[in-house]
Amino acid sequence: MEGAVMAFEKIDYGLFAPKRLTVLFGAFGSGKTELAVNIAIGLARSYKDVSLIDIDIVKPMFRSRELRKQVQAAGVRMVDTMAGLENADLPIVTGEVDALVGSKGGRVVVDVGGDHLGARALGRYAGRVSRDYDALYVINTRRPFASNKDEIMKMMAMVEEASRLKTTGLVANTNLGTESDIELAYDGLGIIKEVSLETGLPIRFVALYDSLIRKDPRRAAELGLSTGLPILPLKRYLLKPWEA
Repeated sequence: MEGAVMAFEKIDYGLFAPKRLTVLFGAFGSGKTELAVNIAIGLARSYKDVSLIDIDIVKPMFRSRELRKQVQAAGVRMVDTMAGLENADLPIVTGEVDALVGSKGGRVVVDVGGDHLGARALGRYAGRVSRDYDALYVINTRRPFASNKDEIMKMMAMVEEASRLKTTGLVANTNLGTESDIELAYDGLGIIKEVSLETGLPIRFVALYDSLIRKDPRRAAELGLSTGLPILPLKRYLLKPWEA
C-alpha cells in the first residue's frame, strides 16, 4: 500500500501539462482553479520558469490569487490584476499576461473564469497564443451545466466561442468536495467518455484528491489501470473559511 502512494508522489506534472501554455476552463464549480494551482506548483518542482495567470474576473472568492503566498513560495510567478485591484471584479490585468501568453519561454498555466462569461477575458489574448498550447475543459459532473453530455457540450461550445480557443482535451474532475470518494470519479467518467466519443477530444487525465489516494491507494491505482488514464493527485489548497 505504501508503494502505491509513493508511485503517485513521484508523478512528473509535465505529464499533465506537456505544452508550454496550459489553459484550464470549464463551468462554475468544475475545479479548474484548484487544478491550475496544483499543476503550476507541481511543474515548479521540475521546471525553473513557471507562471500561474489568474484571469478569473467572475467569482469574488476561490481564485488563484488568494493563494499568492503559497504559490510564490513554491517558486511560481503569480500574475493577475493590476496592483490595488486584486479583489476587484474588473477585466484589468497587467501587461505581463499578454507577454507570457505570447512568449516562447517558460511554462505558463492559465486559470480562466467560470463559463463563457469568464472566458471572455481570455478572448482578448487568443491572437497571441502560439500553437504550443493546451486548452483543457475541466468537467465535474456533480456541478451545474455538467450533469449530462448535452449540457457539457453546450457549455463547452459557449466557452470556446467566448475564449476564441478550441478545446484540445478533457479533464475528469468529478467530486463533491469533502464528501468525495473514488466511486464518484468512476461515475463521472461514464458521462465524460460520452463527451469524448461525441467530440473526438481525448480525456487527458483524472483528478483525485490526494486524501482519497492515501485512504485507498490500491483503488486509486485500479482507476488508472482500468481506464488507461493518468491520475493527478489533487491537494486541496482552496479551503472554505471554516475548514481553514
